[in-house]
Amino acid sequence: MRTHWGRGFPGLVLGLVFALAVSAKGAEKDPFEAVIEVARRALPAVVSIEAHAPEGSPAAEILGRNRKGTGMLIDPSGWVLTSNHVVAGTDRIFVTLTDGRRFPGKMAGNDAQTDLALVRVKGEGFSVLPLGRSTGLRLGQGVVVIGSGAGKNREVTLGTVNAIGPFVAYWEFMLDRVIQTDAFVRQGYSGGPLLNLRGEVVGVVSYLRPTAPGLAGLVIPIEAASALRRSLSAGQGGFSAGDGTQRTRRAWLGASVIPRAGGIAIQGLTPGGPATRANLLPKDVITHVNAVPVMGLETYYRQLWKHAAGSEIRLTILRAGERRVVPVRSADRDRFFAPSGK
Repeated sequence: MRTHWGRGFPGLVLGLVFALAVSAKGAEKDPFEAVIEVARRALPAVVSIEAHAPEGSPAAEILGRNRKGTGMLIDPSGWVLTSNHVVAGTDRIFVTLTDGRRFPGKMAGNDAQTDLALVRVKGEGFSVLPLGRSTGLRLGQGVVVIGSGAGKNREVTLGTVNAIGPFVAYWEFMLDRVIQTDAFVRQGYSGGPLLNLRGEVVGVVSYLRPTAPGLAGLVIPIEAASALRRSLSAGQGGFSAGDGTQRTRRAWLGASVIPRAGGIAIQGLTPGGPATRANLLPKDVITHVNAVPVMGLETYYRQLWKHAAGSEIRLTILRAGERRVVPVRSADRDRFFAPSGK
């Protein structure tokens, strides 16, 4: 009977032959030299983030009280770009550099609509990452992800861009364009950079998406971060759309929903959020937004976001077979999750 070792032996021999051939021709030429160089230049500017929300706050209940993530320095004066869900609603933020230095950070601005945030640390002369463009990315293109481990430890992974397209989520989140990579991504990498092989940041790691081969990383295009920074630098109260125009804060209800025949069904509710205050319940099926039929998550969000935060939204729902109209006073999600007094 052939053993498992026997079946794999020819492959092992070939691998050894290949290794010896490479060694004979000069092992000093590593085929991943470009990746090593990208990591070498980028590591000093990639930071780990610890963030803590006040006990009992909405952010602590929904997003967790103690969080860890990754960030990147994008300005030598101490601007750190990261994911909004890492720092949203927190009142204590700590940033650790790769060299071990640890700084208190302060939220400079955040945007739940793109899941991005900027944190400031005091100092100057920080190493920074160059920002590139995501618009030229191609399917199959090689990319590098850097995430933070514990403290000053960093992890570097290599993969490809394996999808580019819209992303619609159940928690009132939708983007017309996200990047998906098969580079290894795990919890704690949120806010870390997606780099092309020139070492430029082309996106910000945000979420994990389950796929048939395994978890894939969803990445926010870097252009959204550039727009956020321009808005903050200009001292705007909101965030620009990237074309110089001011973007209105959009209505938020605090209800996670899933597609269902005849509309969308409420799956969960944010404690204390607008939908909870309006006495909506899990399993309620939303069929209309202000009398406009709901055909799925995308049409639901587009109808909802035609209205600014604070607007009254009239939802037609089905509950236990009974149709009713429920008025809901929407809110600003960023302000809802902000610590008290912020």
